[in-house]
Amino acid sequence: SNIENAEAKMRGLGFAASDIDSAMAGASAAVDGTAFALDEMASAASVAMAAGVKPGEALNKYMATLKNSAAAANAPLADMGAILNKTLTSGRAQTQEINQIADRGLPIWTKLQEQYGVTADELRDMVSRGEVDTATFMQVMDDMTGKVADEMGGTTSASIRNFGAALSKLGADMLQGLYPVIGPLFEALKSGVQMIQTFGAPAFEAFGAI
Repeated sequence: SNIENAEAKMRGLGFAASDIDSAMAGASAAVDGTAFALDEMASAASVAMAAGVKPGEALNKYMATLKNSAAAANAPLADMGAILNKTLTSGRAQTQEINQIADRGLPIWTKLQEQYGVTADELRDMVSRGEVDTATFMQVMDDMTGKVADEMGGTTSASIRNFGAALSKLGADMLQGLYPVIGPLFEALKSGVQMIQTFGAPAFEAFGAI
């Protein structure tokens, strides 16, 4: 259901079928070997595309940064994605988003200081003036978290979650042909119920008057 909703959102945003296929393939590759599920990444991809990330190399790089950042922060993809997407839509990293990342145990302030070669106070002034652009911020996030998701995917707890994610992908594949039929089936049932309501109303009223 989540995968279907993500693809529907991509279509609603006007993306071509080839772009959607590319995004879904990238999402599947991104979560392979990690503790994250495909539907989580598909949803995150649709939100990123809505924020202006283009399908293909840019989106794949975004998803790699997202999964590693979320793994390093021990946070759900949706939560970390919400933070990163705010910088995408605004075009710059702001104090609130940087603090949210720092609160999750990632030394983002220190890494940004090193990137720009400034002191803590100078960096805060830069952020307040909107001088920390999204591209630099995302690159620092990528450099800082590296391949955390892949490394953590080999731990015992993550392996158990990864097994669940694999089952989720298997279930999605099994339902791929059946699931699109379910919606129209219920639409047909709804139409039948509406017909009963329309043509049965007089009888229902008569019965109620007895």
